[in-house]
Amino acid sequence: NGDEEEAPAPVRCIMAMTVEMEGIPFSDCFNVQIRWVVTRSKEAEDKLNVQVGLHVNFVKQTVLAGKIRSGTSEETTKAQLSLYQAVTRAIINAKPTASKSMRLARLSLVVTKAAPIA
Repeated sequence: NGDEEEAPAPVRCIMAMTVEMEGIPFSDCFNVQIRWVVTRSKEAEDKLNVQVGLHVNFVKQTVLAGKIRSGTSEETTKAQLSLYQAVTRAIINAKPTASKSMRLARLSLVVTKAAPIA
């Protein structure tokens, strides 16, 4: 029957990762938890909004926690921005498919102090 409706497109996709550092001082004291939340834009159906959040999670106490948190947050933000730019280029350069192409509308990087990713 040709009258069947298509399932609605997903509204949100969440990707979470935990990054452990190696070869730097105090790397055994913390890890970095990163969450990408991609949502369909309310302004335009062909746009996606990307929000990236990170949390420096300490697994051992250290007197240098403040310094580690600020330096790690700054470096991780740079790395996530580079990843976002690479993803954007890949989408722009991808060959069109039968479905509508999606454009990434904006990126907001948010350094969070939220609880660790469960």
